[in-house]
Amino acid sequence: MAHRIVVLCLHGARQDADLFRRYCAPLIRYSPARVEFHFLDALYCDSGLDCGGEMKPMEPMEPMEPMEPDSADHAARAADMNDEGDSRRRKRWWWPRELELDEIGRVEWTAEFALECEPALESISRAIEETGASVLLGFSQGANAAVTYMEARQDSRIDRVVSCCGYNFLGVPSVDVPILNVISDDDRVVPIRFTPLNFKSVRILKHDKGHRMVTRANDARLVVDFITRQF
Repeated sequence: MAHRIVVLCLHGARQDADLFRRYCAPLIRYSPARVEFHFLDALYCDSGLDCGGEMKPMEPMEPMEPMEPDSADHAARAADMNDEGDSRRRKRWWWPRELELDEIGRVEWTAEFALECEPALESISRAIEETGASVLLGFSQGANAAVTYMEARQDSRIDRVVSCCGYNFLGVPSVDVPILNVISDDDRVVPIRFTPLNFKSVRILKHDKGHRMVTRANDARLVVDFITRQF
C-alpha cells in the first residue's frame, strides 16, 4: 500500500492559512487521496504582535470546474484569488518584522537575525511534529520560511521542499534534500535570480503567471508528481 504523504503549507506575506488553502486548490484537486495538505498560520500579524499560529487541516472543498491546460477562463478565476493580500483578512507574516520588497534576496542570515526568527522556526517544527509532515510547501515569504527552516534546522523529518516564488537569505548553508522551485520570468516581486539553489538536487518548473501559485492543470500535476515521487 502506498504510504501517506503530509504536506505542510506556508502562506505568503499578508495572507493566512485559509486564503492559501484556496490558492492551493489546483494541487489538492490533482493529488491522490494519500496526500494530505495542512495549512499553518504565521505567528506575526498586522497588529504587530505575536498572534500565534493556528493549524488548518485540509477540509472538503466546493467542487471546481474542470481545468484545462490553457484555459483563459480558469487562469482569470485563479488570478482573482491569487493576490498577495486580502483586506478582509488578518494579514500575517513569518518574521518578527515585515520585510520590504527591496530587501528580498538581500538580507543576511546572521546569528542575531536567526535568534529573532527562532519562534517562527519553532512553530514550523511543532507543526511538523503534530501533522507528521514530510514535505514543506511555501509561497513567496512562506517559501522563504520553508527554505530557511531547512537551512537552519536540517530537519530529517522533511524529505523535500516545494518553493513557489521563493528566495533565500544570504549566508545560509546547503540542504541535503531535493527542492522544486516554481518560478516565473514575469515575477516582478521575487526575481528568479533569487531562486534557492543550495539544495541536494534542484528542479525548476516555470509558468507565465508572474508572482502567483500554479493555476494550470498540467503545472499542478507536475508539482503533485514531485510531491509523490520516490527519490
